[in-house]
Amino acid sequence: MDMEQAKKEADYLISLLKGKKFEYPVFYDVEADMLNIGKELLTNVIKYILGTLESAGYWAGLYGSSDNIQYYADDTQLTKWSHWMAKYSASAPEMKSGAELQMWQFGGTTNVIRSNKINGITVDQNYCYVDYPAMIKSSGLNGYPKSQNVTVSKPDIIYAVKTANGWLTKVKNTEDYAGLENMPAVAVMMKLSDGTPLKYRAHTGGRWLDWVTGYDKNDYYNGYAGDGKTPIDAIEIKCDKYNIQYKVSSVADGTIYYATVSDNTVSGSESYAGVFGKPVDKFMAWLE
Repeated sequence: MDMEQAKKEADYLISLLKGKKFEYPVFYDVEADMLNIGKELLTNVIKYILGTLESAGYWAGLYGSSDNIQYYADDTQLTKWSHWMAKYSASAPEMKSGAELQMWQFGGTTNVIRSNKINGITVDQNYCYVDYPAMIKSSGLNGYPKSQNVTVSKPDIIYAVKTANGWLTKVKNTEDYAGLENMPAVAVMMKLSDGTPLKYRAHTGGRWLDWVTGYDKNDYYNGYAGDGKTPIDAIEIKCDKYNIQYKVSSVADGTIYYATVSDNTVSGSESYAGVFGKPVDKFMAWLE
């Protein structure tokens, strides 16, 4: 592989894409023999192909092993493009380059999170953390016309808290809070009623646990945030499509809620609800 071949491949790829629509990015697969061409050349090849796809009106991204991408290429130059990383383990890849992990292939033949079969067939399995179809269509990419004056109805946010006594009744929006006063929360799960992806995490035991995206009290790895045993003292939520507002109160401070925080992912703001060292007992969330 050299730059001349990369140009030919990019042109051929675009010729195959013309006239078609894709709800997910066009990912460039980086693996096998191309990993041996040298870090500088490999990085330039990836940049050229993804840049050419982008210029042609496609949402471009790169796919590969998280370890290989960060070792054989200079991923700090590739952070602007979507990353779909493969790592067959119980925890998501750590992106030391600063790139945002938007998709994680967590299993194939090897799968330590769940069965490697669906309907009896061994398949690759992935978590996706962003709403690609909505973003691609609204941006007018991948063969879709750009949306004009689209009115977006807001879904409900549905959530539940677990205490030492088990999972409590789920609630939605501001109709009530999740939790029990003076009873520390040890896990929380949430989802949006329209299926829009969101990710969330809990701070417990002096550290942030991994982001999760599911809503399943029986899925220890991705169904809820928290370890189900240790009190949570902070919660953080991220959603690319909607602005989620949320707040918590703590066992230490009675009925008083801490200040409402907002998931302003679009503007790049970082926020979380809670105070480290003060266990959360009540949690409430809604869409702005």
